[in-house]
Amino acid sequence: MDFILISNGCTRGMKCTADINGQCPAQLRALGGYYSGFFKSHCPDAYSYPKDDATSTFTCRGGINYRVFTKTRIKLDLVATMKSLANFQMPLIFFFFVSSLFFIISSNAATFVIRNECPYTVWAAASPGGGRRLDRGQSWTLNVAPGTAMARIWGRTNCNFDSSGRGRCATGDCGALECKGWGVPPNTLAEYALNQFGNMDFIDISLVDGFNIPMDFSPTTGRCRGIRCTADINGQCPRELRVPSGCNNPCTVFKTNEYCCTNGQGSCGPTNFSKFFKTRCPDAYSYPQDDPTSTFTCPGGTNYRVVFCPTGNPGNFPLEMITDKSEE
Repeated sequence: MDFILISNGCTRGMKCTADINGQCPAQLRALGGYYSGFFKSHCPDAYSYPKDDATSTFTCRGGINYRVFTKTRIKLDLVATMKSLANFQMPLIFFFFVSSLFFIISSNAATFVIRNECPYTVWAAASPGGGRRLDRGQSWTLNVAPGTAMARIWGRTNCNFDSSGRGRCATGDCGALECKGWGVPPNTLAEYALNQFGNMDFIDISLVDGFNIPMDFSPTTGRCRGIRCTADINGQCPRELRVPSGCNNPCTVFKTNEYCCTNGQGSCGPTNFSKFFKTRCPDAYSYPQDDPTSTFTCPGGTNYRVVFCPTGNPGNFPLEMITDKSEE
């Protein structure tokens, strides 16, 4: 594929034209394997894994027209008149509209059940989705549109909101009961992107924004495994990262490339701080480029459950009892 501008206003076009199908590793010709480096070396402009943003996202000013060129014919039942995308010119927003429409028609919404098993109130938050107060044993169900990406679910603690829903939380704060954006660290994150490459869902638990509440993120349908982070990270948090009711990631505290990987793919690696998180929660992201052991896939159309303080944890750990002085 070649994706180029046909009017002025941005730095350059981009392409991915290598013989990836012909040279594809044997492990990737069927489901399995994790070889983002193979894709990146052949097509350096392209996303090679879900968080490959630093070297794979490009900008143009609004109003630019584009050309998408492929060497093979592409047939979409949704657009019968589009015999081929070769030399097809269209505004970028229309391209994304057609892509989104394909997901909407060909897939069903995914259901996420968010449940609080903590011995204290958790104010669940979701982007997209908003927010909800959950006392112990309560659940909140979200229906998420197919094709949704860069989405996350997290819990907030020690919140106070006024009658209009404005307020603050000690951890995971977004400024309101119904979150419109992402929360302030530290907060344990369940992240997902639905119906992506090969109609697969990509899921992870991330500690890149720190940790505040133990979490389990599991499918309720489909053939794939669940993931969890239930260690006593708050109780064992290194002194430099410790905050009330949570444990910061070192990127939040030190803001350097060593911990934040701001200089792009391959510019950082594990540190003593990231190993602290990874040892205790091997399923979870411990630093921004911790992809090979931290991103998991499920078939598109899978439904999920996110549980705060899940029962049946391996080993015993103290759960911090947070005094509930808040009102919804």
